[in-house]
Amino acid sequence: MSKLISIAIPAYNNLELLDRALQSIVNQTYRPIEIIISDDNSPKNLQPVVNKYINLKLKDLEFKYFKNLENLSFYGNTYAAFSKCTGEYGMYLHHDDYFTDNNCLTHCVEILDRNKNVHIVITNSIVEHYLNTMMTWNYDGWQFINGQKYVTEYLYSIAHPSFSSVVFDRNFLQLLGYNETYILPTEYRTKKIHFDEALIFIILLCLNGDVAINGKVYTFRGSPPDSYSRSNDWGLLGGSIGGMIPLLNFYFLETKENNRKIILNVILKVYSNLKFQDLRFLPVLLKKYGNYKILIPIFMVSIIMHYKAKLLKVFSLRALKDSIKNLLFN
Repeated sequence: MSKLISIAIPAYNNLELLDRALQSIVNQTYRPIEIIISDDNSPKNLQPVVNKYINLKLKDLEFKYFKNLENLSFYGNTYAAFSKCTGEYGMYLHHDDYFTDNNCLTHCVEILDRNKNVHIVITNSIVEHYLNTMMTWNYDGWQFINGQKYVTEYLYSIAHPSFSSVVFDRNFLQLLGYNETYILPTEYRTKKIHFDEALIFIILLCLNGDVAINGKVYTFRGSPPDSYSRSNDWGLLGGSIGGMIPLLNFYFLETKENNRKIILNVILKVYSNLKFQDLRFLPVLLKKYGNYKILIPIFMVSIIMHYKAKLLKVFSLRALKDSIKNLLFN
């Protein structure tokens, strides 16, 4: 009997894009599928779109709709959807994303079923507007990589996936304590910040097994003009600190020393771009974790790197202007 896969869909206020996403799930050849739609208290009524598919009464396809009583923001709504999943396997599909290959789930589940040390499958996706692929990973077919090697060498570089191009062993993720331990509580909402999850679930699974990766495009990553990732809130209420805080939380809660080194390396490599205003989170994190030796250097190095990059940009522009003047007048 095929294993149930849960698809968690954080949705907000866009009926047309949600309809497109749900239709792409219906088109999948794999069954059974559980679809969790978490409506983040949208002003528009999304229920009719979901009812359209519920009323089809399709075999081995179950649509479940939930509406938050208050707006939880992208981070909170993502995990509201995830928390209601019951399948052995799982994936996220943001409401503006959709499948481009009807065999995506069939192919991904086959890999998970046949390879007991593989807990996560990563595929490629096309990015809306840019029409380029999310990953520049050029290998055809499935490649199997040690998970720690993937995090240190490929994640945040040539094989950096979108949420919606990842299928994972949800049961194993839960056994690792993801839901209870690594998802941040709402305490930071008082600090007026929106979190970027920073792919914690991917890193956690990779640190505890192998990863199967394929350069083939299976999904489309939507990025409409009114999406959160293209809004001012992304920078004003998230930005670098929005990704660093979940990773710091992950780092301090991880118990294996080698894993902690890998997580710290990711933080230093990717999130060295903080601004002075981000220092307001340092007292909160020091109170929570109490590790001055780690937190203070990370914040200071990150801020220095941010302004160093700005200075280099200014001087490079000056050098460019001088070169143009020399060409024109000499």
